Amino acid sequence: MLIFRKKRIGNIDNIALFICSVLIIYLSYNTGVSNILTWDIFGHYVYLPMIFNKGKIIHENLEYFDQINVIYKNTPYFYQFVQVENGHFITKYTSGWAIVLSPFYFIANLVCRFTGYKNDGFSLPYQYIISFGVTFYTLMGLFYLKKIISYLYKEQIAAFVLIIIVFGTNFLFMNYVAKGSSNNIEFTFVALMIWQTIQFHNSYKLKYAIGIGVSIALIGLIRPPDLVLVLIPLGWNIKNYGTLKKKLILFWITERKKIVISITIAFLLLFVQFLYWKLCTGHLLMNSYSNNPGEGFDWFNPHIIEVLFSFRKGWFLYTPIMIFAVIGLFQWGKNNNIIGHYPFIAFLIFLYLVSCWTTWWYADSFSQRSLIDIYPLLAIGLATFINELFMGKKAIYYTLIFLILIGFNLFQTYQIDRGIIHTSRMTKDYYFSIFGQINPPSEKQKNMLLIDRETKYFSGFDDKDNYQICYVKGYKFPKNTKINKESPYSPIIDIQSSVITKQDHFWLKAVFEYEGNYEQLKGKIFNTAAMYHHKSYQYSGQYIEDSLIHYDTIKKEVVFEYLSPEFRTKDDIVRVNVFYESGAALILKRVRIICYHKK
Repeated sequence: MLIFRKKRIGNIDNIALFICSVLIIYLSYNTGVSNILTWDIFGHYVYLPMIFNKGKIIHENLEYFDQINVIYKNTPYFYQFVQVENGHFITKYTSGWAIVLSPFYFIANLVCRFTGYKNDGFSLPYQYIISFGVTFYTLMGLFYLKKIISYLYKEQIAAFVLIIIVFGTNFLFMNYVAKGSSNNIEFTFVALMIWQTIQFHNSYKLKYAIGIGVSIALIGLIRPPDLVLVLIPLGWNIKNYGTLKKKLILFWITERKKIVISITIAFLLLFVQFLYWKLCTGHLLMNSYSNNPGEGFDWFNPHIIEVLFSFRKGWFLYTPIMIFAVIGLFQWGKNNNIIGHYPFIAFLIFLYLVSCWTTWWYADSFSQRSLIDIYPLLAIGLATFINELFMGKKAIYYTLIFLILIGFNLFQTYQIDRGIIHTSRMTKDYYFSIFGQINPPSEKQKNMLLIDRETKYFSGFDDKDNYQICYVKGYKFPKNTKINKESPYSPIIDIQSSVITKQDHFWLKAVFEYEGNYEQLKGKIFNTAAMYHHKSYQYSGQYIEDSLIHYDTIKKEVVFEYLSPEFRTKDDIVRVNVFYESGAALILKRVRIICYHKK
C-alpha cells in the first residue's frame, strides 16, 4: 500500500500546518472562552467529575447532575442520561472523550486548589482548560495528518491537503464553533492510528504496535461504531495474495508477541467501559440508546442518498471538495494494487454505518459531521487525486476548481456562523433562497425551513392558517367505557404515520367526548406517542390543567394537540389514549382524530 516517499525540498507543509493552527486558535478564542461542557459534551465529560469530584459511579437519581446544572446551565434537560432496568441512571455516551481529556481535567483540579475556585469539575478553570485541551487535540490531529501525507507524497501536496481539509471542508466550522464534538477528537486518533500503522510496518517496533492498540481502543471508546476502522491497520501493505500471506505470517509467527501485547492493551482500555456498564447495570454490554426507540441503527434502511446529497445535510452538497477525496481513495487502491481496494471498501462500510443511524443529520452541525472521523483516510485519497490529476496540462484547471470550492466552503461557513444556513432544518427552497446571501434571513425565508420542533412542542399549534386537514377519523367507544382505578386505560387508537401524510410533519388534534363534570377530568392523562416496534418515543402526556389542553364543559369535549416527531420508519404509528391516574371515574364516549399538514 505504501507509496514511495518523495524527496523533501523544504518545509512548506510545516508552514501550512502553522497557518491552519493559527487560524483555528484565533477563531476559537478571539471572542473569549465559552463553556464547552454543555449539551452532548456534558454527557461525554461527566465520567470525570462524578468519579473524582463526587466519588460516586452509581447514581439512583439525577440529583447530583441537577445541582451542577442549576449553577452552570450545562443542558436544558437531561437527555444525556438513561435509566436502566435496575433503576440506576447512566450517561448514554461512552468514556473515551473523558479519558483523553482527563490530563487537562487534572490540571484544572490543581489550578482550583491554588486559586480558590470551586473544585467541582465545572467551574471556570475546568471550562478554560478543557477547552484548551480540545484545541490541543485538534492541532495534534493536523500534525499527524501532515506527517502521513508528507510521508506518502511530496510535502507540497501535504501542504495543499492541509489547506483543503481546514479551509475547504466542514472541519473548520466544527473545530471552532463545535470544537468539543467527539468527531473532532476522533479525527485525531484515526490520524494517530494511521501514522502508528505506517511506523509499525516500517520497523516492527513494539512501541508502534502498542500505539496502534491504544489508538484503536480510544477510537472505540470515543465513538464505538468507528471500531470498523480497524480495517485500516489490518489491511495495510496487503497488495496481493502474496503480501496477504506474508502479513498472516507476520501476525501469527514473526511478530505475534507484539500483536498480542497490542490487542491486550486495547482490550484492557475497552474494558473500562465494560466495567462501568457492569457496575451500573449488571451487564458487561448494553445499548445505551435503548431507552429512546426513536434513535438507533436501522441496518436495512440506510439513508445514503440523504447523507450525501440532501439539502438538509448532504455531504457532497455542503462539502463538495470531498468528492475528489473519494475518487482519489479508489485510485490509491488501484495504483498500489491493493487487494480488493480495501481502503475504499473501508470508507463505504463507514459511510453505510453513518447512514444507518436513524437521525442521520446528526443534530446541529454543518454538513455531515460524522464523516470528519474518517477524514485522515480520505485525506490520503485527496493527496492521491492531487498527485495524479494535477500533473500535466489540466493542473491549472483543477487548481482553479479547488480554489473555487475552498472559497465556496469559506462562504458557507460564514453563512452558518451568521445563522443564514441553519444547522439542522435546511430545505431545498430555503437553500436556494439564501444562496449567496450575506444578510440575516427574512421571516418569509425562515418559514421555508423544516419545522422548529423544540419551539413548537411548547408553543402548540399556533399557526393553523398555514395548514390544511389531511386525515380525519372518528372512533366510537363501546357503551359505558369507563376508566377508573380497576381499569385505568382507555381503548388505544393506533394510526400508521405514513397513512396520515407523506410530508415531514403533521399536527394531530384529538377530540375526546366524555360524560361527567370537570372534577372527573382531574387526574386523567391524555396521551399521545410515536411507536416503533411496540416501544414509545416522543411521548406527550397532558393533564386537564395544562396550558396546551382545551376543554369545553358544555360540549363535554377535551381537545389536545400533538406535533409528530421525526419518525424512525414509515411504519411507525401514532398512539392516542387516556390514562386514569387518580380521582373519580370517567366515562368516554368517542374520539375524533384530525390531522393537519402544510398547505
